[in-house]
Amino acid sequence: MRIVIKLESDKGYFTLPVHYNHIVQGFIYRNLPEKTALKYHLGGYSLGKRIYKLFVFSRLFSNSSKLLGDTLHLSSPVWFKLGAYHEDILEDLSLALLKKERLFLGKNPCRLSSIEVEMPIEGDGSFLVKAISPITVHRTFVEDGKKKTYYFSPEEEGFKELVFDNLRRKAMALEMDPPSTEGCSLE
Repeated sequence: MRIVIKLESDKGYFTLPVHYNHIVQGFIYRNLPEKTALKYHLGGYSLGKRIYKLFVFSRLFSNSSKLLGDTLHLSSPVWFKLGAYHEDILEDLSLALLKKERLFLGKNPCRLSSIEVEMPIEGDGSFLVKAISPITVHRTFVEDGKKKTYYFSPEEEGFKELVFDNLRRKAMALEMDPPSTEGCSLE
């Protein structure tokens, strides 16, 4: 399930650094009830040494934006999507936001304008999935005695394999049967 959180700025616009993902993530954790925040921040679902949070958020959307240097100016309102495997994080955040009169997105004072619920789409056969946040995959290796990380581009050989491996591991962490990727493609 997914929710869409829409925020109105007291100033009529939001000023954020170009790389603002940590600010949106901080907004989510800061506004969750402490028990839920700790559950997702410190824990998650594990498989071996990997821990999966199993929630994802989109970039911020706005009707207009300007880039000035490394600062982004977004017209109010802004909105983002938050998706999660388990609904508790979505419900807890929604209820907490509804109770607050004043919020902050980074240093921007704002208020909740709306929360919408997007119901999951049931389907059989083929379908197209659009990611709501960037997908990064990498491999880590040792070169000249130093640990190196290589990030794959979507066009590179190995990108698709690593994405599907990640999906399989997440399913296993949830104690589900790993999905078949036969006939699946990434575009």
